[in-house]
Amino acid sequence: DILIEAKNPTHDDCYSHDQDCKLAYRQIINLTYCSQNNLTYNGYNGSRKTPCINKDTADLGTGDDRFIPTSTGTQNQTRGCAKFASNCDQVFNSTGPMLEEFFADPDSIRVSISSAFLTQPSDGGVHSGGSRDIQGIVMSKVSVHHELDGVRRKVEITNDTQVDGLPSLKKHGMGLSVTLEDLIKLATGQDAKIELDGAPMRRFLGGTILLCIDYTNFQTMDPLAKHPVEYVISARFLPFKTTYRDKVTYRPDGTRMYERVNGILIRGRIHGSIYEFSFSRLLLVLTTSLSLLAVASMATDMAMVNLFKFASKYSILKYQPSFRNSDAQRVEQLGAASSASHTKLDATGLILHRAMQLREVPRDNEMLVVLLQLQQRLNSLDGMDESFANTCEGTNEEKCIQELEDDYLKQQGLLVSRIGHRAVPRTGDSSSSGSSSE
Repeated sequence: DILIEAKNPTHDDCYSHDQDCKLAYRQIINLTYCSQNNLTYNGYNGSRKTPCINKDTADLGTGDDRFIPTSTGTQNQTRGCAKFASNCDQVFNSTGPMLEEFFADPDSIRVSISSAFLTQPSDGGVHSGGSRDIQGIVMSKVSVHHELDGVRRKVEITNDTQVDGLPSLKKHGMGLSVTLEDLIKLATGQDAKIELDGAPMRRFLGGTILLCIDYTNFQTMDPLAKHPVEYVISARFLPFKTTYRDKVTYRPDGTRMYERVNGILIRGRIHGSIYEFSFSRLLLVLTTSLSLLAVASMATDMAMVNLFKFASKYSILKYQPSFRNSDAQRVEQLGAASSASHTKLDATGLILHRAMQLREVPRDNEMLVVLLQLQQRLNSLDGMDESFANTCEGTNEEKCIQELEDDYLKQQGLLVSRIGHRAVPRTGDSSSSGSSSE
């Protein structure tokens, strides 16, 4: 919640209602917009000087500390028709022009701003705090060199030192304190006299300031959220043409005095984000991230394998063929049953093993089988020729290699298994040849 109070400016920050306390309003003779002096007034569009009246915050009170009056207009009115008249065009008629007056130096009124917060229960419990105990930072368009450059920047609010460009802003009591003049400067980035007496002439029309207080402990490179909570205060004018309050005083003779009070309405809004480390949230984020990465990888692979120009090459590089462990185990079992000294999974392995034992280089069809199968395996690794790889079953090149391999295996007295294209030692005098399937 946020609490906004309007207080009289005083010397030495004394309580304004103490007997010895003196108010610190500027005198009417020094205010250019007051007609009681001969000072030059450079108001908006030739605005005229207006009589000023002295009032303190109690006298200005409208029942709302968030509304600070700057001008008033009064008008005498008489009843235009009876209370219970069946036909009435005007309930009250004005008997003369509206008498306009400015309040003397509302710019010096101090605005006290206090705030507090309470978070919803979470893994780390309930967090609470307020402007009394937490460091405040102001988002100001006023630079540290008192230049009105229009660039918003953060300035820390301290107990002892003044904020450059906003001399009245300081930490005080339950929160912070600032004059209306500096609050307007904070909201617009320009001098309050320009905003009040220039366009849009807010001293006469009034206005609405939105005061925002954001609590947060966010800090970059702080994953464990160890940074202390601080609040950032900023302000801006809402785009309302005028802000005023109506007041009516009835007289015994049935007439009334209508008073329209224009002023600056301060509306407050408080929100924020308090961060804390949560292991369960971390697991949730990691799980979600890994799932999204898996889906993204699958979608990318499907697109690369099926949609693009070199899809066949990418398919070979992505999915490398390999032998099945069940086939390898079957070859070993059959080799053990036939008392074979070795078992190989293809003709190339048998040819090279035999060449190593005999210390002879393979010749003729043996060399051709070795070269062709090695070329197939290389193409399966680098995708250089996707039409001649281990994955291209049914092609003419594959059929040629199978025929050459079958001929060699028959010469060696081996049984050919087309499961995984494996060579298996014979287990007896079976006269079967060619290919057999499991």
